[in-house]
Amino acid sequence: MLGGIVVVGLVLFSALVLIFRNPALRGPILAAAAARFSLLFIHHFVFKLLPGRGDAHRFYGYAVEYSDRGFWGALSTFDASTAYGYSSLLGAVFSLTGHAWVIAESLNILLSILLVVLTARLAGYCGADRKNAVLAAYIVALNPFTAQYGVVVLREMVVVLPFMLGVVAFVSRGQPQNVVRIALCGCGIAVASLFHGSMIVALVGIGLGLYLAHSGVGAREKVRGRQRAQQGAVMLLTVVGIAVAAPFVIETDISKIGKLEEGDFIAQINDQVEGAARGGSAYLKGYQASGPVDLILTAPLRVIYFLYSPLPWDVRSPGHVIGFFDAIVYFWVTYFFWRAYRARVFNQKALAVTGILMVSILAFSFGTSNAGTAIRHRAKFNYALVAVACAMRFRLEEQRQTKRRMLAENRPSFRAYLAEPRA
Repeated sequence: MLGGIVVVGLVLFSALVLIFRNPALRGPILAAAAARFSLLFIHHFVFKLLPGRGDAHRFYGYAVEYSDRGFWGALSTFDASTAYGYSSLLGAVFSLTGHAWVIAESLNILLSILLVVLTARLAGYCGADRKNAVLAAYIVALNPFTAQYGVVVLREMVVVLPFMLGVVAFVSRGQPQNVVRIALCGCGIAVASLFHGSMIVALVGIGLGLYLAHSGVGAREKVRGRQRAQQGAVMLLTVVGIAVAAPFVIETDISKIGKLEEGDFIAQINDQVEGAARGGSAYLKGYQASGPVDLILTAPLRVIYFLYSPLPWDVRSPGHVIGFFDAIVYFWVTYFFWRAYRARVFNQKALAVTGILMVSILAFSFGTSNAGTAIRHRAKFNYALVAVACAMRFRLEEQRQTKRRMLAENRPSFRAYLAEPRA
């Protein structure tokens, strides 16, 4: 009990420190803390939050078991090839504080509040002004579907936090082609993959992000001359680095798919899809890929279901209605991505982040064939998606204001006004 009180106090103190260091984010930080502690109260005294009913008990049970071995003994149980690396860390904490649900939940709340701050930072680095960066922070702070994963005892926060730290480092200062920042991003993704093996595919996303930033897809500014040569050299180094890392990736047991070198990779994906397509919220049942071409052809459909399921015609229960409201956030994000692409307002940093997100979302869409699982997995990318969408929202507003000003300046009446002599 005492350990739980101490940890809750630590979380509240940390929130105050974050407010002191980020005064512009005082509202979102307080909103995030209030929303998550309210959900914590509901989870314990009103009804169990849906994500906290199954896997959360297994993570907590392993953590309690590991804590009996002491701090270093709990850490020694860490195994990146299993899903319970989070339990090893939690067990190490429990060995110091004693075990209680509220301790694990409060630590997750702290990590999720940090993610709110990182979302605002990422939005700012991608081109958002202060208002839209704060808007991004408010969206992820108050979205109940991301908030609940910041409360229940699941590994989502220890997966998303290093991923977001890597992405923010990738675009924090200067151009994303900086070798040091590429390395920092790779380290963040590697740490995230220790807790969820599938995150390792985001390393490939770094290469795609650099390509998009270099090519200027969806952007007005083009890269020329010496800068193009420098970026080409950095991209070459990135490709070489990924090639060097490939043997380690191949040896990695990618969560829910298996090792890339084991047998028929297409068959592994089919088995995973078939196993995931269960329950009333399953989608795309019976779809089997016979080769790489089938995977390519079905990829857009899988991404659509992954981001927006349950779709309106699939809503058959109150739980599906709740999931549909979660999908509305992703419709909103897609709207601004599409408008930004059409208006060509993407900048290099936003394109670099988009490349990482595209590869990651595509990979997870093939490991998911159930709306409930899709909601949980797409929440990993919600923070980065919202950050880039809010940045593009500002750039669209900026473009619209520029066009209005140019139209006003070109009106004959306005030109005549400028030509009038002044007293």
